[in-house]
Formats: sequence, C-alpha cells, structure tokens
Amino acid sequence: ELASVDHDWDGTQGLGLPPPVFSAVAQEHMKLYGTTEEQLAMVSVKNRRNGLNNKKGQYQEAITLEQAMNARAIVRPMKLFDCCPVTDGAAAIILAAEEKAKYLTDKPLVYIRGTGQATLHNMSANMANWSTWESLKIAAKQAYAKAGVTAKDVNVAQTHDCFTISEIIETEDLGFCEKGEGGPFVQAGQSDFGGQVPINTDGGLLSCGHPFGATGIRQGIEIMHQLRGDAVRQVEGARIGLTHNLSGFIAAHTVLIYGRDLA
Repeated sequence: ELASVDHDWDGTQGLGLPPPVFSAVAQEHMKLYGTTEEQLAMVSVKNRRNGLNNKKGQYQEAITLEQAMNARAIVRPMKLFDCCPVTDGAAAIILAAEEKAKYLTDKPLVYIRGTGQATLHNMSANMANWSTWESLKIAAKQAYAKAGVTAKDVNVAQTHDCFTISEIIETEDLGFCEKGEGGPFVQAGQSDFGGQVPINTDGGLLSCGHPFGATGIRQGIEIMHQLRGDAVRQVEGARIGLTHNLSGFIAAHTVLIYGRDLA
C-alpha cells in the first residue's frame, strides 16, 4: 500500500495505510450528507451475511448490527468490521472470443460488454473532493456507454468494499442512487437481495478478504456465476452485471459491464 501513494507527503504522514484515509473519507461524507455509523455497519452486516456460504471466503460467519457497532475502533469512525482483511489468495479466469468460448464449454456464455478506466490525482493534495470520486464517475460513464446500458439496467454488482464507506460512495458514484443517498440506500435494503441492485453478493472484500491482484478476478467470477444462474446466492433473472475495482489513493478506478447477452 505504501508503494501506491505519494512517498514524500502522504506516506510519511500515515496516509499510505488505508484506515486513516478512509476514516477521513467517512468523516467528510458524514459531515456533508448525514451518513451514520449505523449505516456503515449495515454494509458489513449485509456482506458478511452474503459470504456465509462462500467456501472460498476468509470469513464465513454472520455478524449482528450490535456486534458491528460495538467492535473496537481502528481509526474512528472505522471499526473492526468496517475494514476488510488483507488476505492470501489467487484467482483465474478464461477469456476467449465467442466462437472459441463455445468450443471450450457448453455452459452459458457471459460477455464483457463494456469497460471504463480512469485515474486522477494520486495524492491527497490533489484530491478535490474526498467523498465524491470523480475518476469512478468517469470510468462508470465510459463503461455504461460502451455497453449500451445505464445504471438502472444493472441487476447485480460487485464493488470494491475495502471499507464500508467505500461501498456507500461507490453506490452513489456508479449511479445506483443520488449523491449523499448511499447511507439510506443500504439502510432501506436497496443493495441487498430483493432490493434495487444486490451488491457484493459473494460477501465482497469485507467477507472474502482482499488478496489485492486477485480481487478483480474474484469479482468477475461471481458475476459470471450470477449471469449463468448458478451462484451460491443467486439474484433471480440477472442478465446485466457490473464489477468495480479501485487502487492507489482512491485514484484509479476500473468498471466492467457484463451481459448474459452480447447486446
């Protein structure tokens, strides 16, 4: 993590370590939009529940809202269950052209319909707004346009929930809800099964852990299962999926749109 941020200023001030950074992000979001610690905790409760039967996840235990709220502080308002663990792990997928894929498998194909990637700032001094991630909005706009869909068309999503505040902001900046409404969105169950768009259906980073390079591939594998209809926890009728990954000082964002159909 220290290698991904500015060495001269951010790293020496402790901002190369994620909890202090996302603590500052959470504090700003709370100040601007009234987001609560309880809403943050609800993200972790949901994702730990989603990962309950994920045999490849680091944590396969559900937690209660009370446990999440009363957990020891890491960097306030981030508590223990607001933070994902760094994990050993690996993941792999097979990418192939359509005709080759049909030759390799008789299972339903899942298509990558659009991608977007953007990087801005990469150090705290150049980050214009800590609670709105402009590079994510740019990447999402690119991916939606290439895929010919909008946020409203997405049936299931995997986002980079390294911290609970991350998923809340990602929910907003991916366009699933209005800016500032990420907290109420999770509180109303809109990011859960039966809601507008189930997010991190395999438990996300908060449940699976974060083996860095393997995380994006793990997200793609879950979306593949969701769109094929054979996920451990299945979103019924899912045909459009999304994955989102971030890196650096919340600076680099990648969004992929997947489809059960090519177009």
